[in-house]
Amino acid sequence: MEDKNFIKLAIKMGKIALILGIVLSLFLVAIQITETPKVQERDMPGIEWDIERINSTHILVKHVSGEPIEVERVLITVEGRGRPIHKIGLIEEGDAIVTQAYVGTLIEVFWEQENEYLRLMHRSRV
Repeated sequence: MEDKNFIKLAIKMGKIALILGIVLSLFLVAIQITETPKVQERDMPGIEWDIERINSTHILVKHVSGEPIEVERVLITVEGRGRPIHKIGLIEEGDAIVTQAYVGTLIEVFWEQENEYLRLMHRSRV
């Protein structure tokens, strides 16, 4: 009789341990989801960008002022589609990038942090 009681007690304790494990796991997942990623805490480079239309099909994306930035860390999009940057090294004050963009399109310049996390630096419709 004592063996049966011991088995019942062990099963109850196992169920309690399983439920506690599941609750703790869900709690940890919730913390991870709501926690601000560390990369967001980094300061974005202080850069002023300007977009200038060259003609009906192309624009200039100008680095007007601020610190230099690595080409690999910049993403220019036209209506949400990435555009190539034909430059090597740094984009510095006074540099301009030519890309295709028709009249009325949305142009966005993003800074790409570690882990491909993007932060918007400039947005305009030209």
